Amino acid sequence: MSPQERGNAGEGVKIIGRWGDVAARTGVAIFESNDLAAVQRYVGQWSAYKDITLVPVLDDEESAAVARQIVADNNG
Repeated sequence: MSPQERGNAGEGVKIIGRWGDVAARTGVAIFESNDLAAVQRYVGQWSAYKDITLVPVLDDEESAAVARQIVADNNG
């Protein structure tokens, strides 16, 4: 994979940063995307080389909105 290919996660995915531990075959990557499937396609390219745990997260505003909806759903 060329440096350009490594730096391009594909349509709808922005790479914020990547850090790798070559000896442990692990690393951390932070992406920004509204398309989890697109992130999974990119990450899947690395699964033969690294152990991968993908953890989608929300920003504070999104998390608060989800929490409010969960409370409303459970109290309704």
